[in-house]
Amino acid sequence: MAKWRIFKWLAGLGGLCVILLLAAALLLPRALDSQAVKEKIRVFLLTRIDGNVAIEKIDLTWFPRPLVVVRGASLAAGDKVSGKIQSMEIYPSIRGLLTGRLDISRVEMASPAFAVRLPEWAEEPFNIDEIEGKIRALLAAFASEIPGMVLTVRDGSAEIRIGDRSPVVITDLGGHLRAPPGDVDLQISSRANVFDSLRVEGRISGDTLVTNGRINIENLRLRESMAAVLPRPPAYIESGNVNLNVGLTSTGLKKIKTEINGTLPSLGLVRGSKNAVIEGSTFKAVISRDDGIVNTVIERLDLVSPRLTATGELTVDPASSSRLKLVGKDLDVSPVREWALKIAGDVEVVEDIFRHVKGGQIPEISLQTAGRSFAELWKTNNMVVTGTIRDGNILTFALGIDLEDVSGPFVVS
Repeated sequence: MAKWRIFKWLAGLGGLCVILLLAAALLLPRALDSQAVKEKIRVFLLTRIDGNVAIEKIDLTWFPRPLVVVRGASLAAGDKVSGKIQSMEIYPSIRGLLTGRLDISRVEMASPAFAVRLPEWAEEPFNIDEIEGKIRALLAAFASEIPGMVLTVRDGSAEIRIGDRSPVVITDLGGHLRAPPGDVDLQISSRANVFDSLRVEGRISGDTLVTNGRINIENLRLRESMAAVLPRPPAYIESGNVNLNVGLTSTGLKKIKTEINGTLPSLGLVRGSKNAVIEGSTFKAVISRDDGIVNTVIERLDLVSPRLTATGELTVDPASSSRLKLVGKDLDVSPVREWALKIAGDVEVVEDIFRHVKGGQIPEISLQTAGRSFAELWKTNNMVVTGTIRDGNILTFALGIDLEDVSGPFVVS
């Protein structure tokens, strides 16, 4: 009997819920002016999008909960941004509608397509304080205008062009963004003409800008991506696809730390008529910025061909000087010499070292340099190379003496 009473009680409760839902579906359209709700949605979109906005149609349904469907929305902001959104599903709060406010809990955007035109990068350095201030103002506006709203995007696309360079064409764009108050939560996935896959996950504190995130990129095409993004892409990279796993932690933009793990199966280099290929690269590095000082630590760099294991550290301090230290281990001189002369035999420091060192095994070699600027690091009069050699073949060029089976420490400065 007790079980039967519980069953009847649950059935009655379920029936009451159905009745209340049906009553709400019948009474809400009478209590609220559907046309007024549509107009509120139209004003909401027009006032929160910076540019000219046109909307083909707005539909409103009340059951099982209020839902506004915006179809054929297009926007344009001068010659910088243009786009069209196939449809947007907007979920307003029932309580907000009854109290005369428009509180939106979720927006689902289907098949947005945008074209973005950006100017060339400015030559002057970024004003970190100004950029950080704009980010804080944007998050504060989100918290005020659309508190707690979740934006979901599916089947999106975008074409981003910087200046007159080739565009980055993004497809299969999907993800979601949760606005403050509280933490901003972001997840994005996409494909593009310069990479096979991109996944971004991040969380930002709206109050402190403390950020934790992770970025995964598969088959980032180096030559194409740098040509599309950098104002002066390096001409010596001929080919190469890199896979990156990047972890990011930061407090604002002034204190940032990134941990990078990557693989580069093959990298083709070219200098004029010279070309060479690096095979089988894996690397791990940590890049940090604190009080304007940028520090890069190469924890591990392994190459299969030419065989090389290396570590290093680069510190760039705009107020003082820049310092670089690279350490290579277990080098077989002959293949490294052959590869280096093939691609950079006309570079003074390379020509100078391998004019003297022709063969042998180097358990460890270190290069250290310093300068007042990053460019000064590569001046040969600032460099010191030290190491040890076993079974070496050394040519004392000035005396014309060719030494065999040389073992011991050496210095090139």
